[in-house]
Amino acid sequence: PEGVAVIEGVMTGLWLPVLAKTRDGRFETVSGIIQGPERAGDVKRYDLVLDRTRGALRFRVLDPQGSLFPSGERLHAEIVNQNGAQQRSWMIPVDELGRVTVPIPLDWVGDGQVEIRLARFDIAQTRLVRGPAEGVVVDLDDLVLQAARPLVSGRVADREGRPVAGLSVLAWREPFGTGETHLRDRDRDSPFATRKTTTDAQGRFQLEAPPFDGDWHLDVRQSGGIGLVRVDFEAGTTGLPVTWEGR
Repeated sequence: PEGVAVIEGVMTGLWLPVLAKTRDGRFETVSGIIQGPERAGDVKRYDLVLDRTRGALRFRVLDPQGSLFPSGERLHAEIVNQNGAQQRSWMIPVDELGRVTVPIPLDWVGDGQVEIRLARFDIAQTRLVRGPAEGVVVDLDDLVLQAARPLVSGRVADREGRPVAGLSVLAWREPFGTGETHLRDRDRDSPFATRKTTTDAQGRFQLEAPPFDGDWHLDVRQSGGIGLVRVDFEAGTTGLPVTWEGR
């Protein structure tokens, strides 16, 4: 019925309360269903409470007349964490079903509420259009959750191309601006946790990617050193950019 948007695709056992913030400042908390204003031209803001979950929100977006935005049109999406200290923004295309998918940074887990803002980008006037007059209506469609972090796999070989077994392979993030590696941090859900595995007899390895928001590093090590090693990433295992620093 009009005025109700149903959340679908939530994984079994996940606790994910959602707060819908209405234009007059009230909050309505519903499990699975958000109730709020649906009048054309309203720009609705949803505060998403994350309980150590990761993924993205997918919305249907309508113009002020209540029509779906055309496929391929790009909207400006901005998310701000609870205290306003961090924000991210993207130009996100509308898919063939009139939806946009807004990612939630993995290292924002535990930050509490996240405010999501959408706006049209007027290329002719190079300005952002906000507000009910020319804004967009956000119709919360479903929730896309990442069940597990991406796996990174590859093969380690020496200069002659022979596989090297028994190497330690570590994946880690460098905290922005610190130059530190936090290799001692073993907390699985920490943004700076280190993933570690060992190459098998064929020189292959597979490990979970670190919580990702920016570049991360992959190190291949062995006590005493073996000289230069090469990592061949297997196609299709990850779409994340990798900063390779051989050691």
